[in-house]
Amino acid sequence: MIPSAKLKEILKIHKQDLGDYNLAPVIADAYLQGGKECVVELKELFDGAGIDKKLFNDAIEKIITDLLRASLS
Repeated sequence: MIPSAKLKEILKIHKQDLGDYNLAPVIADAYLQGGKECVVELKELFDGAGIDKKLFNDAIEKIITDLLRASLS
């Protein structure tokens, strides 16, 4: 799968996060820059690269938890 230009830019910006397997900022930025479609594209790219689905799901959970904590404070 060849990523879109938008996703390529996001991946370039988050090169260090990706190297550290810190996917939450990458996913959040993908959503903010390209919406659900960009997150789906990112997930498909990770799946194709053999990145553990648990890492992706844990990052989504962290984003949701952080947002809920912020809204309740």
